[in-house]
Amino acid sequence: MTEKTIDFDNNIRLRIEQDQDPDSPADGDNFGEIAYTGQREVLGTQKVTRERMDEIAAGIASGELIGTPVYAYVHSGATIACGVRLKDKARTWAFCNPFSCPWDSGQSGFVYTTRDKVFEEYGKKRITKAVREAVLQVLAGEVATFDQYLQGDVYGYVVERVTRSPYGKRHVISTEELATSWGLYGMEDAIAEGTSDAQYYVREAQLEADEVQYWLDRGVQTVSKAHT
Repeated sequence: MTEKTIDFDNNIRLRIEQDQDPDSPADGDNFGEIAYTGQREVLGTQKVTRERMDEIAAGIASGELIGTPVYAYVHSGATIACGVRLKDKARTWAFCNPFSCPWDSGQSGFVYTTRDKVFEEYGKKRITKAVREAVLQVLAGEVATFDQYLQGDVYGYVVERVTRSPYGKRHVISTEELATSWGLYGMEDAIAEGTSDAQYYVREAQLEADEVQYWLDRGVQTVSKAHT
């Protein structure tokens, strides 16, 4: 289903559509893993047993792993988010549920990575406070991306050349697909990438039109490349 349509000069049109079958972020080369124990819903990249979840929690607490709690809200669909970090009276970090509904939400697991991955990625021999915060931001970003996947916030675009009726611009006679791309997270990114492609074809069409006009001005008939 088309979510948004943008018309450009020279009969170039951009259509943004929801990606109905996007690849799961779990299949990508992720920096961390989003561990969960849910029995029905897929709430992360790594389904684990409760025993393994306890090991992950202990690893984060000891510093062997770097991670943070992940919470889920499940009600006619699922959404996940990292826990909200707050400082308690002892000035230590605590985490709380970011969702307001106490009945359909709760901690689903953790997002975490290993020290070895951190050393490899950041080229450090030890993990400083600044490095740890940077790692947590990356992990939070991966949770946000997986949530977009769960929410269906994944799109594709089609750039096409449109032939319209001379009796009404709203009536499209035919279209020619010029470019397409799928698996784009977020409507804004899909529009930005699609617009970049569309503008390329606008320029190409303008150059072709200018060339045709150049020869027509000199009495030479040409055939548009778009119709060959």
